[in-house]
Amino acid sequence: MVDAIVKFAQYFIDLFSLMGNVFSGMVTGIVPNLVVLLTLVNTIVYFIGEERVNRFAMFASRYVVLRYTVLPVVASLLIPAPMPLITGKFLPERCKPAFYDAITAIAHPFDGLFPWVHPAEIMVIMGLAQGLEKLGLPLAQFFIRAIVVAVILGTIRAVITERITVYMMKREGISLDGDVENVVPNQVAAEVK
Repeated sequence: MVDAIVKFAQYFIDLFSLMGNVFSGMVTGIVPNLVVLLTLVNTIVYFIGEERVNRFAMFASRYVVLRYTVLPVVASLLIPAPMPLITGKFLPERCKPAFYDAITAIAHPFDGLFPWVHPAEIMVIMGLAQGLEKLGLPLAQFFIRAIVVAVILGTIRAVITERITVYMMKREGISLDGDVENVVPNQVAAEVK
């Protein structure tokens, strides 16, 4: 019994030692890269002007193709996750769930070339990259193809999500301009009357 407790304690300490090694590797590896990249992106936004960036987002939100391709890509490249979702503030209510769908579809493939897009998931991408390197496959080519596929699939998913949202809003009595006509679902409202 004592041997089992000692082994458990040793594994427990080894686990934290391993996590410490991973953390120190991140502090000396990926964290400085992310800080420099975030500084660069913030500098670019500063020089372009936050108002211009906001105007571009409002323009792009008017058209389906721009709304679910260009806007999520630009937002993801300029702002690390989960903050690209704030660009959804320019969208009508019926488009917000679909915009979220488009952003989440492209987040992980973008990490392969742009690690600041979704830094919390960088370990998944690094594992994938390590496997590709062991196989002798080119990383950049794979990640570029993954990004193209993700943008296409994200757009398709977003269009479908928008249609489902519009259907659900109509069914629940919520107007498409975002105003709530009837917060209580139709069936419950009929029972109340």
